Amino acid sequence: MQIYQKESLLLMFILLAIISSILYSLTIRFFEENYDNCVNYLSINKNEQLPLALKSKKWLEYYRKFNINEETIREPGHAKIFKHTKNTEKAIILLHGLTDSTFSLTDLSEHFYSLGYDVYLPLLSHHGVKNMESMKGVTLESWIDNVNYAVDEISESYKTISMGGLSMGALLSFYISQKDVRINGDVFLFSVPFELKPQYPGIIGKIQELYVFNVDERNSKALTDGTNPYAYARMDRYGLRELVRLMKKVEKNLSKEKGGKYQFKNNILAFHSEHDKSAYIQPVKRLNCHAEKGSFKAMIIPEKNKVAHGSIVMNKTIYRANGNSEEHIIKKKNPFFSEIAKTISEFTNKKIN
Repeated sequence: MQIYQKESLLLMFILLAIISSILYSLTIRFFEENYDNCVNYLSINKNEQLPLALKSKKWLEYYRKFNINEETIREPGHAKIFKHTKNTEKAIILLHGLTDSTFSLTDLSEHFYSLGYDVYLPLLSHHGVKNMESMKGVTLESWIDNVNYAVDEISESYKTISMGGLSMGALLSFYISQKDVRINGDVFLFSVPFELKPQYPGIIGKIQELYVFNVDERNSKALTDGTNPYAYARMDRYGLRELVRLMKKVEKNLSKEKGGKYQFKNNILAFHSEHDKSAYIQPVKRLNCHAEKGSFKAMIIPEKNKVAHGSIVMNKTIYRANGNSEEHIIKKKNPFFSEIAKTISEFTNKKIN
């Protein structure tokens, strides 16, 4: 009798989860169609070429501040600075994504440099290390300390300080910029994960999120296994847990909506691909449609172009070491990069709002 009751309860739970998932999917689809009417889609310009910046330099003061031995950092992903020889009034801090490094922001940094910005790229705690088994011990607070140091270092040297980032770096940029009055310029978000895109909708997806947030130590292959010279070879659950903490902090702040409209301290420009399998696009569309006029602008890459999460900032395809064929690709070039660069230029010149 007890076995029968347990089986009945299990079947009931599975049925409720399936119904919830179906209803959730239908609801999201309905709202996505509504939001599509108030977002902007990018188109490809095949003719435009982008200028390249001067060579960057390692940010040695940053390493000294956090007691980092530069010899332990993989060469392409150092904390670095793109700085003009003549003084400029504006700077931007760009933040990389989870398990990534500053290398992924090279093309973006070069473009901001060409617009007259000095560009600063912190290397977030537990990232870019030559030999790393896992990110056990990493905390959201350590990432915030990294960014706060960058702001402290440059805040007296520039009239305008902007901020931006890729993926987790975008969310961290959003969170800090809304709290720090010294970030008085624009904010740029690339593939920002206000929410992770659930592999499974409804109740099942929520259970999956709880599992990630409460995950304990697990045996897995090393983060640096030699297959990827630019970023870690896999996602790390300890880092992902801290990202979820950051998402919850941002969600709490966004719940303080006033008069039916979101209000932001800075002008925000977000780029997102509908093909993104990691960062859920729906919150980006929602903020675009329900923010105070001009304060949040979202530019969307259509699903049909299949631009992946991390590729959104790439002007060049990058390959694994000693390979240049399709099977060695780490991140593909974004065919919309020149349009993204053009949109950034117009946004910073206040030609679009």
